Amino acid sequence: MRRRVAAAIAVFAASTSLAAGVPAAVATTEGPQGSLALPPAGLSTPAVPRELVVTFRGGVGPGSAGSLHRAVGAVRTGRASSFGIEVVRVPGGRSVAAAMRRYESDPRVAAVEPNLRRFPSLVPDDPMFGQQWGMRNTGQNHAASFGGRHRGRRDADVDAHQAWDLTTGDPGVVVAVIDDGVDLDHPDLAPAIWTNAGETPANGLDDDGNGFVDDAHGWDFEGRDPNPSPPRRDSHGTHVAGVIAAQHDAYGIGGLCPDCRLMPLRFGFTIGQEVRAIEYAVDNGADVINMSFGGYVWSAAERRAIDAAGDAGVLVVAAAGNQSLDNDLSIFQTNGEVSPSFPASYELPEIVSVAASTDRDVYGYSSFCDRRGLPVWVCAFTNWGRTSVDVAAPGVDVASTVVEGTGGGGADHEVWDGTSMAAPHVSGIAGLVRSMHPTLGPVEVKNAIMNAVDRPSSLRLTSYFHQELGMPAGPLSGRFTRTQGRVNARDALDADTSNATRQSDGTIRGARRIRHAVRGRAAWPGDVNDVFAKRLRGSTRYRVTLSGPRGADLDLFVWDPGIEDVWQFDAGCFRVKGRCPLRAASAGTSADETVTFRTGRAGRYHVHVSAWFSGGRYRLTVARA
Repeated sequence: MRRRVAAAIAVFAASTSLAAGVPAAVATTEGPQGSLALPPAGLSTPAVPRELVVTFRGGVGPGSAGSLHRAVGAVRTGRASSFGIEVVRVPGGRSVAAAMRRYESDPRVAAVEPNLRRFPSLVPDDPMFGQQWGMRNTGQNHAASFGGRHRGRRDADVDAHQAWDLTTGDPGVVVAVIDDGVDLDHPDLAPAIWTNAGETPANGLDDDGNGFVDDAHGWDFEGRDPNPSPPRRDSHGTHVAGVIAAQHDAYGIGGLCPDCRLMPLRFGFTIGQEVRAIEYAVDNGADVINMSFGGYVWSAAERRAIDAAGDAGVLVVAAAGNQSLDNDLSIFQTNGEVSPSFPASYELPEIVSVAASTDRDVYGYSSFCDRRGLPVWVCAFTNWGRTSVDVAAPGVDVASTVVEGTGGGGADHEVWDGTSMAAPHVSGIAGLVRSMHPTLGPVEVKNAIMNAVDRPSSLRLTSYFHQELGMPAGPLSGRFTRTQGRVNARDALDADTSNATRQSDGTIRGARRIRHAVRGRAAWPGDVNDVFAKRLRGSTRYRVTLSGPRGADLDLFVWDPGIEDVWQFDAGCFRVKGRCPLRAASAGTSADETVTFRTGRAGRYHVHVSAWFSGGRYRLTVARA
């Protein structure tokens, strides 16, 4: 979330220590952990107490799963059966760590993890009284977050008005909003709310047999009832929904895809409820899922659910995060901000990860800085990533709907900042593309959006790293998303639907094979990560050596077989018992690193070189110790 303008960011600590749960081989690697690339011991895992999420292997039925729960002594509280995921509670008096070990040792279980919490990627600031510059920017003076006004730059927008000349969406296209709820009665949203044609409202029956009684307009997975409106006057999901599909009716604001339908799915920002909401969206016909939330702990269950949604033809749009950090890097700040952010950073082709841009086509920072004459880095918030973030979209001073009566002065619209607001711009554009081209799959829609971006020369990064690294003032040059572009709705409607989602060699999927030695180059802010795959023998000692240029800082990591994403720090890598897939690491302050370790089982290990805000050419060798 972004509750307020940040003060100056604290300087990075000189070193970090390893958390409980990391293999001993990591804890004994030589060299200081000076790059903050590894989880510090004081950083806990945000999770629901005594709840676990169990991901079963394929073919395990509910009966077999139930017998395991009983053997463990856990009680099932929810499940997404089509994904093979179940949520359980460990009763008081029983050891949660022992329950996790019991699940991990069972061959039917693919993964077990705490029921992690996720967090919205925005909190509102002030009422809305101005124009929606993100839809059409003429350089007008518009309402700004934190009060006041702000003047934008002409054409720093998504060209929505031109897209609307061709389509305003199709009622058959459904965008699911998984969030804290959507106000079903808001006059700007009510006509766009999805209706379950197979359900008769308020008759107490599950008419369509989907397992949900009276789910006429979505579901509340926290309250376990058919009313997905926010009960506590929360407006995050309502604001997201307005950007996507607010009506064009001479009232309030206009959404990007007003004739699309919104499927409100309320959840309590836990993985256990999230995966059930994803399953509901898939099973009930959603074409796009908007996820304006995130967290720093990798989740097997969340990843599997999103991957299954993509296989079912659903595009997932995720906010990149508001930590002003690089999602290509593992960063643990002393102020508690962490990158990368998930779900945006999973290496899945059906996810569009979205950074925020401003009304002047710069990566996201609050207009508060301009109006107060403050350095821009003080108010920077958007995350970025040359490999992990796909596009930028308007995410500053975004006017949209809020729950009636909760806005300043009782208004039902407000202006907010955050990547939470950038993501629904992309979800709305995806709705327009699917409306015109209903046969396109999720990756093809994503390709169209990525191939259609505008690339203004002003779209450069301004962040606190200028001060931290002693860089000169002014924007940094380089590619900070995969496209280095801001989305364009009109051009996406007839853009090329191929070749935008090719894998990088800085990802697990794009890893290059290595035999004994290789030369390469890694450098920030361009090619931050290089990943190599090598099959190693089981129960054998190996030594991996990295040699780089003097004055640079390169880090070295070795990941166990089965790894799916770069920086797969799951709950076991933090202060929770369980396995951590990081086999060995050396993250000192130079470009020369060495790790010696013993393998577990034989398999395909990944050797990972990462550049810490510098870089250069290196030589990497792998040999038996």
